[in-house]
Amino acid sequence: MTVEDALPAPNALDRFARFVSSGGGAGFLPIAPGTWGSGIITGGLWLLNLVVPGLVMRPVAGPIMLGAALVLAWLGIWAGDRVAARLGDDDPSEVVIDEVVGQLLTYSLLPLAGRAWTGWSIEIALVVGFLLFRGLDIVKPGPIDDLQKLHGGLGIMADDFLAGIVGACVMLAAAMLL
Repeated sequence: MTVEDALPAPNALDRFARFVSSGGGAGFLPIAPGTWGSGIITGGLWLLNLVVPGLVMRPVAGPIMLGAALVLAWLGIWAGDRVAARLGDDDPSEVVIDEVVGQLLTYSLLPLAGRAWTGWSIEIALVVGFLLFRGLDIVKPGPIDDLQKLHGGLGIMADDFLAGIVGACVMLAAAMLL
């Protein structure tokens, strides 16, 4: 019997919060749910680039990614808080909206680099960004780890948000220097 089995049936807001916090269900996939959460963005951008070549690197893409990350972060704080409280767990493994947001932030400055990525395909940029963010999320260097001490949805979201910002800055610097 799980903690959730002892709770009253979830209402519509509980179900919506669980859908959002799990990254549309990715958090329920077996083995490394956070990696699946990051993969949603990486795969989605790759598919988008297949449908509309070059779209991910157009100048308008950066603000759109950043705006989407901010909206999802706000929703993720609310949903993560609600799901964590319901399950009685500060950071349930099924909650991967933080990885979705962090990964999206990591890619958000790619369009600024634009022409600096000459010689690098979008696929290479996506793989590098994926590995960079996952590494930052797992290792949690310095202040990234400190943010995990926050409670509820903010604590769930904050460390990955900062990891995404650091990842974006590293990706931009690499694009400009390489």
